Amino acid sequence: MSLIWWAGVAMAADVVWLGAPPPAELEARLLATAGAEASLISPSELISASVADPAQVAARWSALDKAVEDARPFETRLDGELVIMRDLQGPLDRLLLVRNQKDRDAWFSALAYQGFAVDRFYGDALATDPEAAEWRVELESGAVEAPWFDAVAIAPKKDVTPYEIAEAPQRVAYGRVREQAGRVLPASLDVSGLPEGTLMVDGMAVDDGGTGTVRVPAGRHLVHLEKDGALLARWDLRLPAAGNETLSVAVSQKDVLGWLGRLEAGGPVPDGLTTLIESVGGELWVARAGKKDAEVLRVAGGAVTSVELTPMSTGADDDADGFSVATGVAVGWFQSGDFYLQDPANAPHETATVNALAPQFSLEAAYDVGMLRIVAGGDVYVPLGEFAIAKTGASQLRARPSPFVGAGVSVAQVTAGWVFPYHPAIGVRSALPLSGALELRVAGTVGLPLERARDDGSVYRSEPLGILTVGIGGRLRP
Repeated sequence: MSLIWWAGVAMAADVVWLGAPPPAELEARLLATAGAEASLISPSELISASVADPAQVAARWSALDKAVEDARPFETRLDGELVIMRDLQGPLDRLLLVRNQKDRDAWFSALAYQGFAVDRFYGDALATDPEAAEWRVELESGAVEAPWFDAVAIAPKKDVTPYEIAEAPQRVAYGRVREQAGRVLPASLDVSGLPEGTLMVDGMAVDDGGTGTVRVPAGRHLVHLEKDGALLARWDLRLPAAGNETLSVAVSQKDVLGWLGRLEAGGPVPDGLTTLIESVGGELWVARAGKKDAEVLRVAGGAVTSVELTPMSTGADDDADGFSVATGVAVGWFQSGDFYLQDPANAPHETATVNALAPQFSLEAAYDVGMLRIVAGGDVYVPLGEFAIAKTGASQLRARPSPFVGAGVSVAQVTAGWVFPYHPAIGVRSALPLSGALELRVAGTVGLPLERARDDGSVYRSEPLGILTVGIGGRLRP
């Protein structure tokens, strides 16, 4: 069975999913269980994190930039060249990865500047001074400055600038070193055993042309293999003239998938996987689809244990139990045959007479327990039709208050109440979370007909009414 795996690097744990990508709801539960910083990455990215931490790579380039800037004031001080040489060596040695042309240029500039200091300090004594041994490379044509030799190795055709080497005699000397280094036999990289990917030598993509061999100038090179932007392996090489280096990948994606697929609670942890886990923080979670829910394993300290996932979301805010107050504004349709009955002699016999546009204003208190919500509150409808009024003896109502109580789940409740002045009512109202405290609010109400006795002994029979509104609101919790 082919496995597609995903990994999330979190502060508490890395999460690896075996199989097809998980549904969004399951992914959310995995990440919620793993920790707030968890996220999903590709399989190659997990290996990449074990090969070189991107933050550490960037920090080391920043350290080199700072070292160069801090060293420049020593150009004018007695024996300041020694400070320049030694202060740059540490940051240069600690470089991990050349990511692009910008890195390549910065590396070249630092080496050129360090070589300037070496040449100016030792001069003609470079080949004979015992203390200069670490700063020279012996060629058939004579000794040359080691930093300049490495600069030529990463950019054989590049000229130095006055900013990199301020003094003309040293720029001329660098030109001579470039000519001498150009006559040195190149080294070779055997890349025939590497997996599919792009081989980067000093930040530039190279191709073996189908031969399995890549030629590079003698000297130091930072080499890495990447695929789809992820780092698969890296090498820091010091290659002699005509030297050969065979490149191989310590951990392949196939190896990792095999180790993860064989894990079981209480079972052993493969040695190779233990090393990988240590390189990414010392803990790894592995998850795969089970019969009813995902099976999640925690691998840490050489042991494999089961992990219980955060329960499935109920659709409500799991931390929102308790009281809340909501208010809203909506608009909709208000229909009532009673509109016609208010003035039957003058009201036109038209559909518009018994239908009206109606703004709605609402205030509601709610109490949540898990999925359950109990509500109580009131709406005020203001039907805008010419005859959309309710007469109550000598007075009349345009605004129609409607208190209610109800119960249901967090997103929808059934309600019972009264639409003043004379309609008992039942309804359904829904509040769907949008963003933050905002909600989309939908409400439907049916007013039931009712018989009432008039003062003259006659009977008034109200007509049914119907109300449907849509709007927005906000919910606050204490």
